[in-house]
Amino acid sequence: METWGRSLGVSPRDLTRWKAAATYHDALRDVDSAELDAGAVFPEATARAWPRRLLHGPACAFRLRNDGVDDRSLLHAVAYHTTGHPELDEMGEFLYLADFLDPGRHFLDDDRTRLRERLPRERLEVLMEVIGLRIEHLVRRRTTVLVETLGFWNRVVRDAGAS
Repeated sequence: METWGRSLGVSPRDLTRWKAAATYHDALRDVDSAELDAGAVFPEATARAWPRRLLHGPACAFRLRNDGVDDRSLLHAVAYHTTGHPELDEMGEFLYLADFLDPGRHFLDDDRTRLRERLPRERLEVLMEVIGLRIEHLVRRRTTVLVETLGFWNRVVRDAGAS
């Protein structure tokens, strides 16, 4: 995230925000389900209807807000880093991409390496490919595609058509 932010000329203040989002987005990924269920009350998200493996984002955003963080963009980036959301800004989009393209993950390694190499200059194109891969995976597994993800896809496609 930091490297992409610097490449894009993000201000020092915003770069600090980008680094905070990158640092905290998975802070609750490995906590007990009961603890997540008790804390995942992020009103902007329909978190209670989400699969358990996705609750760590909204739960972390909830905790950050309770700890005094009032940066809506940062909270949305953390909450929706795995699902996407139509209101994600550039920081949120890059966190979504960073989460999927993390070199520490081991699936579609060659494809993900090629996608990483195209960033940050081809943000919208790579974003559409990543969202498409995630939706395709969910469809193949015959599982629910969250309304937030579909809204994210639709907004990014509109943005790409406008450019």
